[in-house]
Amino acid sequence: MADRSLRRKPSIRLRIAAASALIILLALAMGSAGFVSLLNSRLIAAQGLATQQQAETIAEQFANSGNISPPKLDDGEVQVFRAGVLIASSDYESAVDALPLPIGAPSAAALEGQWNGEQAMIATVEIDIDGVSHVVVVAQDIQDVVLLEGAVGTLLIISVPIATALLGVLVWLVVGRALSPVERIRSEVEAIESKDLTQRVSQSKSNDEISRLARTMNRMLERLDLAGREQRRFISDASHELRSPIASLSQNAQVALAHPESTSLHKLAELVDAESSRLTKLVEAMLDLAKIDEKKLQLEELDLDDIVLEEAKRQRLIGNIVIDSSRVEAVRVMGDRILLTRAIRNLADNARRHAHSKISFSCVTFENEALVRVDDDGVGIDEKDRTRIFERFTRLDEARTIEAGGAGLGLAIVAASAAAHGGSVSAMDSPLGGARLELRMRK
Repeated sequence: MADRSLRRKPSIRLRIAAASALIILLALAMGSAGFVSLLNSRLIAAQGLATQQQAETIAEQFANSGNISPPKLDDGEVQVFRAGVLIASSDYESAVDALPLPIGAPSAAALEGQWNGEQAMIATVEIDIDGVSHVVVVAQDIQDVVLLEGAVGTLLIISVPIATALLGVLVWLVVGRALSPVERIRSEVEAIESKDLTQRVSQSKSNDEISRLARTMNRMLERLDLAGREQRRFISDASHELRSPIASLSQNAQVALAHPESTSLHKLAELVDAESSRLTKLVEAMLDLAKIDEKKLQLEELDLDDIVLEEAKRQRLIGNIVIDSSRVEAVRVMGDRILLTRAIRNLADNARRHAHSKISFSCVTFENEALVRVDDDGVGIDEKDRTRIFERFTRLDEARTIEAGGAGLGLAIVAASAAAHGGSVSAMDSPLGGARLELRMRK
């Protein structure tokens, strides 16, 4: 249902083009309305000024000649008032037949009004003839201005949608061209199958957004490829490690069934106990790694030195090896107690596996970090293997071991625990002559 709704949703290209067209339409419509209004006001003002000047010119002629004979106008009328009574009109021989024009304030700017049912500009000028005050009123038709305004408005009503449509098409084409590399990247990523993550998206040498997107996609594909390869390797190694004890149990059970006289119940029980213990440790190690990978840590403030001293005590109880914990100092950190306990135990078990006679523990603070060091007096670790030993299911040559090793997950758990706590683990030469494994983490 959700997929169908997503498919029905318009594309980004269409939405951008539609939004742009709407914005352009609103902008052009508002601009056109403002333009028509400004044009009308300017034309009216110009016509009013012309009417006012015409009225002043006619009034001056009357005052100079003393003859009150209004001249005929093409699109207007001149009227003369004396004591508020119309005495002459340019359109009528008898002033009685004329419709008086409204008298405005003398010498003020022309005002918009009505003349013969049409819009007109009306100007008023007061003059003195033979000592008698007269008022000259001039009306000038502005129908041409109204028609021009209407024509401009009609032109804009037609042109604005056309311009909007053209600009919308232009935006559609530009956005399509801009998004075409994104569509190409999408198609290339979609064509990459999960079984073959070695393919990469083609990218240009420029440093624009599309190129950065392609590089980001390639880095993501590299991470997925690496994670996929590690997962397949992990499954393969885990399957192999699980198969060995299961095969051993099955083989010995079949021998006991086929030849009961060749073994005793006690020996069979010892074998089952040993192999089941091996399986339990392997499963626990895999669960620890899964917990770390999922970042399900339970952080608390704890005394790291107590964990180290507890592990040193455990190693003393096992015996056979001298344990030195004199360099363990009080250090408090924020961490997952279970994971840190397992990590330090794995370091100690690794040291015991390879030590000849002595293991040394130290726990100190260096700058803003907590350092745990476990040293042994064994044969050490080759420099070329000092990184590889922390990989999962990695076991070095048996020449370094005194006892049989585990599944190769112990130090991998240490490395994963250190990384989960924002730290690291490394291997180096020990002052005791063997190997030193150093765990660093933030306090």
